[in-house]
Amino acid sequence: VHGALAEPLGIALHASRRAGDVAGRSVLVVGCGPIGLLTMIWVQKAGAACVIGADPLARRRAAALALGARAALDPSGEDWQQKMIDATGSAEADVTIDAVGSAAAFNLAVASTGPGGTVVAIGGWRPVPLDLDRLMHLELRVQGSFGFVAPEFEESCALLEQGGFNPDHVITDILPLSEGPAVFADLVAGRRPESIKIVLTPNPDLG
Repeated sequence: VHGALAEPLGIALHASRRAGDVAGRSVLVVGCGPIGLLTMIWVQKAGAACVIGADPLARRRAAALALGARAALDPSGEDWQQKMIDATGSAEADVTIDAVGSAAAFNLAVASTGPGGTVVAIGGWRPVPLDLDRLMHLELRVQGSFGFVAPEFEESCALLEQGGFNPDHVITDILPLSEGPAVFADLVAGRRPESIKIVLTPNPDLG
């Protein structure tokens, strides 16, 4: 069952590398779903000095902390910058990774990245507005990330084989394949707020 994470691990590894050298830098990951959580693992392995997660769902923030984030913050409300300052000492990160792709998440990523920093977009799936003024004056770099290359997939498989992290913090549900249609309907309707990664299998007893 844990092998179901090999593909998203590859996507996360590719994104972490598109961020450039993160050693000694602060990294904010917006969106603590499967891709966001797995990206946190890779940037920590790359030497990031401080990793912060942002997600409105408590279950996902708890998973971020369990996987090593220094802080996991709720981006809801008007005091986001103060939340960042209280947790990290700074209102801005050196690198921000948007693992959601919504306008709100992307705008938060851009607004939370400091001068000369990098914003990596993994979750882009629709047009979003861009604060070109901030991008220009702070000399921010916006970097897209899509998929992975074969060696990154191999590294992801190796990490799973080595037990490099606890997959149970990401895989929250193991369900029969026959429940697939109902599960997708629940996800679309927002009826599974406690789920992170759902694995559908013809033999759930193997989980």
